[in-house]
Amino acid sequence: MKNEHAGAIKGLSIAVVVLSAIGIIGAILIMVFSGLLSAVLLENGPEIAYHLEFNDNGTITGGGTAFDSEDAFFLSMLMMLVGGGVAIWALICCIVALIAGIFGIMHAANPPKLGFVMGWAIAGAVTSFLGAGLITMVLLIIVAVFANADKRAYRCGTTVAASQQPPMPPVS
Repeated sequence: MKNEHAGAIKGLSIAVVVLSAIGIIGAILIMVFSGLLSAVLLENGPEIAYHLEFNDNGTITGGGTAFDSEDAFFLSMLMMLVGGGVAIWALICCIVALIAGIFGIMHAANPPKLGFVMGWAIAGAVTSFLGAGLITMVLLIIVAVFANADKRAYRCGTTVAASQQPPMPPVS
């Protein structure tokens, strides 16, 4: 028995999976580049600061700075902690949305599992909001609404297959 919004739930869930996969790749790239920039700053920070001394009028002049290796170490560790923390948070949020999308694809046409799909869609929407994935959040909210509508229709016995049949005459 197929529900009314199965195609929409499946299509939106595919879009969520694609966006989540892109988000996961982005989070991994943030981690990598944060580590690389941190290593470059740790290794060459004082030399870079020496060559990038700014005048009061905003022009770059070389030579002389109070930026030493301890400052480079502190800034490097700060960059690793902040960049790595943001990347791990984005990765967690994207993984939850990815799982929600996968469950939406798998169970879109299975009316008894639509409550499960709706729950994961809500969890994915919340984590997408917290991870700044607003498009994914909107898609998952729509999936949750469609899953809830189809779940209610299934419980009431008004699925598409049942509504396309002619009404039965009353039994006397």
